[in-house]
Amino acid sequence: MIHRPLAPARTPQGGSASTLFWILQIGFIGFCAVLALWMPRHSGAAMWHGRFTLLAGVILAMIFSRPAPAAYAAAYITGCEAFWKIKHADLPWEMGKYAVILVLGMAILRAGNLKKSFLPAAYFILLLPSAALGLGAFKGDEMREQLTFNLLGPLAIAVCAIFFATVPMTVQEVRNTLVCLIGPVVGIALLGIQSLESSKHINFSDVSNAAAAGGYGPNQVAAILGLGIVAVLVYLTIGSPSKVMTFFMIGVLLLFVRQCILTFSRGGLYMALGATAAGAFFLIQDKRQRAKVFLGGGLVFVLFLVLILPRLESMTRGAVSDRFSSVDTSGRMLLIEADIDTFFHHPVMGIGPGLGGKNRLRYFRVPTAHTEWTRMLAEHGVLGILSIACFFALAWGNIKRASTPREKAISAAFATYCVLHLCVDATRLVAPSFAFGMSTLTWMRPRRRAVARARPAPRVGRPVIPRVAGAAR
Repeated sequence: MIHRPLAPARTPQGGSASTLFWILQIGFIGFCAVLALWMPRHSGAAMWHGRFTLLAGVILAMIFSRPAPAAYAAAYITGCEAFWKIKHADLPWEMGKYAVILVLGMAILRAGNLKKSFLPAAYFILLLPSAALGLGAFKGDEMREQLTFNLLGPLAIAVCAIFFATVPMTVQEVRNTLVCLIGPVVGIALLGIQSLESSKHINFSDVSNAAAAGGYGPNQVAAILGLGIVAVLVYLTIGSPSKVMTFFMIGVLLLFVRQCILTFSRGGLYMALGATAAGAFFLIQDKRQRAKVFLGGGLVFVLFLVLILPRLESMTRGAVSDRFSSVDTSGRMLLIEADIDTFFHHPVMGIGPGLGGKNRLRYFRVPTAHTEWTRMLAEHGVLGILSIACFFALAWGNIKRASTPREKAISAAFATYCVLHLCVDATRLVAPSFAFGMSTLTWMRPRRRAVARARPAPRVGRPVIPRVAGAAR
């Protein structure tokens, strides 16, 4: 198959085209909000929504020569994963990872460009030898569940990294991708508000709050809200197409922050804060962006202090301050100790994917890992260490490869979110995989128009007088 080189996407010219884009973006976010509130729980609507989304993503990856539609579909799937779980959709538990891998995998094959795929592929392939250790320990469905639960996340990270590193995207396409992620996350935030209002007795304490998470796991909902915060900040960093869109996005940002805090799951907010700090470190190195960072950050901080925090304190009767000032790790340190202990007993290939749970139960009440890095040590041994080295080499290489402080900031922000997510919630969602893919983003540069060089004028010298025969010398 002959693959044609990707042509640069046409960017809209003129104010009317730009206005149309941001109006459509606001309309899409509004549609996602209405869809989330309208769709009832425990119904077939959420199931069909998930199936239709996957089918649409596959079609977009197949029929468009540009990779951007596949990125839009992957972003939307990433935002919808927690939404489907809140709605109790009758879909595979790992639906988000399956769908993103399939859609972006097809787009990669269609583009046919695998020049930057070595490190992402090595990161995943190094984890495969240890999978053989679990073949004899698990049987039937249990073996399949353990392998998919522990290996689909790393595979999704590798696929997302290969896709975004090898298929360049324009600024407008990146904006659209972020909006496709932000839309369903707005729906999740509104479901949390609806759940809180419908709950008669809510006891805010020193544990996470399922009511503010729409009745689902607060850890995962807070994590996707944290990614929504990062996506909004990156959208504003790229440059909003209008003042209306800027204020709209600031409102969405405050909504995400408020609901993320109300889940009382600290991880999502810490992921967002860490990503923001990493991005700001590179962004303030640009003199033109420095003032925007401080002014914009100061404005959001003041709005939070004046509009959000007092109401949260009143609503929770001061419990929010106690919760977020606590340094308790909710048992994660015990799980980390268990994984390190397993690693020292099985240092070469580890104990195998899914087999570290028995030792974790000796330390804590749950068998599943919350920290992906120590899980890789326990279940993959030295190969896990090499895989981690490939991950961080790729992340650092992406930041160094970025040509401007703004691009470095975006890469660092998404990579930091992924790293922190893997520290807190492992690979339970496809969100860290998509975020890491965005950190490898290749920006499409506009082609420079060839400047026609004027041909040099003929050199003017003294006139040549033809010599006549017989003329006097």
